[in-house]
Amino acid sequence: EAVANLQGIVESEQAYFVRFNQYTTDLGFCPPNLPPLGETQLWPADVDADCDAPAGSGRGWALLGWRPDDSVVFRYRIFTSYDAVGNNIFHPTGNVSASMGGVDGGVNTFAVDWNTEIDPLDIQPWCAVEAEADTDADGKSVFIRTNSYNNKSYRFPDPEMGGNETW
Repeated sequence: EAVANLQGIVESEQAYFVRFNQYTTDLGFCPPNLPPLGETQLWPADVDADCDAPAGSGRGWALLGWRPDDSVVFRYRIFTSYDAVGNNIFHPTGNVSASMGGVDGGVNTFAVDWNTEIDPLDIQPWCAVEAEADTDADGKSVFIRTNSYNNKSYRFPDPEMGGNETW
C-alpha cells in the first residue's frame, strides 16, 4: 500500500507543480492518527479540516487532489522546499522546516544525500513523502519514504542494517 500511495502522491505533487509552478507547502499527517494493528481506516472526507492543512492556504490535501483507492493502513505526510506561505525554496540541511526537523531519523532519511546530491547554490524545488504505520504492535513506527528528486523509496528503520540505517 505505502509504496503505491507514495508514488501516487509524488505524481500528484508533480502535477500540482506543473499547474501552480510550485509544490504544496508541507502537509501534515492524513489520516491524522494511526489505525489499530490489523485495521484500516478511511481517508477523511474533509481532508483539509481533518488533516491539518495550513489554515486558509488553499494548499491542503484537497487541492493536491490525491486520494487512496481504498482505506489505508499507513498515514501520510508531505514535506516540500516551500515555506508556510508558498515561497522561499530551501535546502533541508540548512533551513529545515519545523515539521521536517522532527522526522524520525533526521532530514537525511529521504534517500537523498542533501550535502552532495543537491548544490546549495542551485536548489531545485522538491517534495518528500512519508508513510507511517506500526506494523507489528511494538509501539514503534516503520516509515516508507520517497522523494521527487531521485524517486527512490525506502524503509526506515532498515532491520537488515541494525534497525537504524536507511537503504
